[in-house]
Amino acid sequence: MGWGGDGYVPGEGVHAPHPSHGGDSHPAGGNILFVDGSANWVKFAKMLFMNTDNLSYTRLFAYQEDWGNLTASQLRLMEPHPADLN
Repeated sequence: MGWGGDGYVPGEGVHAPHPSHGGDSHPAGGNILFVDGSANWVKFAKMLFMNTDNLSYTRLFAYQEDWGNLTASQLRLMEPHPADLN
């Protein structure tokens, strides 16, 4: 899976090495490092879908404050789905 992943073991799902806090399948949030060297903790629900190599297997999320020319409707399409929050 790459950065932030816990490696790949054949026959086992890939998982992030971050606690889910409360039994959810996703972390409650994460520390986001900015280019100016500062960091903030951001709730998972505020992170947006960025990429995947297989939609049925894993969805990768990130956070940034400035999304450039993306419209509000485009950003809403990138929000976590209810299934991502379980």
